[in-house]
Amino acid sequence: MKLLIYLLLLLTMPLAAQGKTDEKTLLDRIDKMIENDQYYQGIKEKELKHLKRQAYEAEDNQTRLLFLDSIYHAYSAYRYDSAYAYMKQGLELAEKCHNTYYILRNQINQASILSVRGFYDKAENLLQSLNPDEMPYQLKLYYYFTFTWLYNYWASYAKNSDYAEEFHAQKKHYLTLLIQSFNENSKKSAYYQYLMGEYAYFNNPTSKESLNHYQKALKMSPAKSRIHAMSAYGIARYYKKNGKFDLYEEFLVEASVSDGLCQLKETVALQKLAYYLFKKDASNSKRAAKYIQHTMEDAQFFNNQLRMMQISNILPVIASANQQAAERSRTRFEGTEKVPSWVMVV
Repeated sequence: MKLLIYLLLLLTMPLAAQGKTDEKTLLDRIDKMIENDQYYQGIKEKELKHLKRQAYEAEDNQTRLLFLDSIYHAYSAYRYDSAYAYMKQGLELAEKCHNTYYILRNQINQASILSVRGFYDKAENLLQSLNPDEMPYQLKLYYYFTFTWLYNYWASYAKNSDYAEEFHAQKKHYLTLLIQSFNENSKKSAYYQYLMGEYAYFNNPTSKESLNHYQKALKMSPAKSRIHAMSAYGIARYYKKNGKFDLYEEFLVEASVSDGLCQLKETVALQKLAYYLFKKDASNSKRAAKYIQHTMEDAQFFNNQLRMMQISNILPVIASANQQAAERSRTRFEGTEKVPSWVMVV
């Protein structure tokens, strides 16, 4: 029990409180996160089981719709098939009882999960069929956020193609609409600070304005939250653009640990960290192979086609380098074994 508490403290300790951290301590956090992945997955499953029981025991359809939506969001970055199934349940129930709010909300949920899965055209068509001017405040924010991230995923998929810039421009357009839709009270949130960081990064990736917003969002959000993970990744990108690679590595670690605590399977930080470590030093190939394999398992668990495609491009390179390093090590060991006994005595 004491060991478990120690591990939790180590994993959740924010980097800002640690000061300058050596690489071994940083990567130990990742290793412990991976080692305890089943434990955190167990916590996630218990949370889901509790939500499902509440949905089943709900006294009325309005309450049941609320819990079905909560279950969808709990699955939305964890497991695609389950997220889609609960979205469908919510949409069918909302249509059955003519609940306009939850019909709209589940349609946006559907577009969101389709975009994560890689069905970009279907997600775009669905969102374009909806009218944000007829939506209540929170739904309008969610609508613009979903459109923003649809084009974010689409731009990643179309990277190095003639269409990438078009998708980036669309992302910026909807991100602008999203930010403009915030009321004054909502601007005090970590969510708003994160979005402002994204907007500033879009306009100038090396500007400190984006860093300031990301740092505010990071401090305002608990380590076990998606906003914390995304903000840490935003900070990592900023430092990479500014050539501060030690800090890039630190905040990739922070983002990866936060992803692990939340059991976010739709992630990119650990994938980037694995590749960075591999390119930084060939002696990191064993660790990089371990990390990239873990990200592939997460992508397969979620059923994320984009991530699997990205990882498939780099996993064989890292795995091959790791195998070659192991063979060299074995050859050296076998050579040592063949040294005559009289040499060892001397």
